[in-house]
Amino acid sequence: MWRQILIVLFGVVLSYFMIVTSGYIIYRIDLPTGWSEPRLGALVRYLFDPLIVIVIGSIVGALAKKQAGLLAALSVLPFAAVIPL
Repeated sequence: MWRQILIVLFGVVLSYFMIVTSGYIIYRIDLPTGWSEPRLGALVRYLFDPLIVIVIGSIVGALAKKQAGLLAALSVLPFAAVIPL
């Protein structure tokens, strides 16, 4: 029980860390090139977001002994539930 809770918490923390890292990468890409905002948005939507979900799901699934799919879904839920303003 405690192992599953810790795995989900690890997945949530890792997902937030990956979100911050992808934001930093986009910041570094945008400075020298001056990409437009729609182009950066497409980069996030079609490259970074799926990559984050795949990595989190794989890591949590590898750590979980049982109910790997459920734990991976719970770990990605805070990332997927972000409401854009």
